Amino acid sequence: MTDESKPIADILSRLPMLDYETAEKWLAGKAGVVQVAADVALESQCPPHMDAHDPAVIQEFIEDMKESGATDDFIEEVASAMAVPHTWDHTPDIRFCEGDLIVDDLPITCDCLIVAGNLKVRGLMQTAMEVEEGALIVLGNTEVGRYVSHGAHTVICGNLRAGHVSTNSLNDLSFNVGGNVEAESFAEFGEYVEIHGNLKVGKLINWMNEINVHGERKAKVLIDGDTPLADLKALLRAELIGEGVDTDGTAYIFIHDDAYEAHLERNVSPFL
Repeated sequence: MTDESKPIADILSRLPMLDYETAEKWLAGKAGVVQVAADVALESQCPPHMDAHDPAVIQEFIEDMKESGATDDFIEEVASAMAVPHTWDHTPDIRFCEGDLIVDDLPITCDCLIVAGNLKVRGLMQTAMEVEEGALIVLGNTEVGRYVSHGAHTVICGNLRAGHVSTNSLNDLSFNVGGNVEAESFAEFGEYVEIHGNLKVGKLINWMNEINVHGERKAKVLIDGDTPLADLKALLRAELIGEGVDTDGTAYIFIHDDAYEAHLERNVSPFL
């Protein structure tokens, strides 16, 4: 078990680093009902690779470039590159914790963090702090005070117990839990969320996408796109609520998700 109160950058740097192939072999068959999600999360860290283009595609490119007036040298250089497979020189920073990991705060600065045991974060956990698309894979249970998941795959094989959770990837990535989720609040602002167990929360913000719950769903308060403005103002801090008008003149309301996340990061409740 790793229980640390030192700077998290030091903790992550001291965890073993796995290459992609080793991590892929280790993870195989270990994630239960969220195995597919775990595989997808890890695959997002695979060094980018491009196969050689079909000759017909290359010829079409050459003809299009000639019509556009491109120089012969430029056309030859790009066409030659398209004719061979290419793997970008990128080594993902995949960190591995063999057992349990217990920390005060966890800003995940590596590409991917895999925890083989349970994860406990007493304060704030944030994903994809210094990368474009991150991944967190926990094979056990996770307990966290505040979790801001932005631009990362989240895969928790066991249960998730949290104070406040906010998840958003501009509808690109997913948040998967193999067991139950229990939290004071859970907010979805643009993420595919799948919970294989039960969902029990005080306040549920289901703003963009349907939250898929295989078990029982219990929320004392539900906030979604159909929630009246008056109700929003009674539930959320005023600075988090926005109003706008579509091009056709239709009025709409929205939640400032960045500001919502900033409140959690400062340990300020977004709710009244």
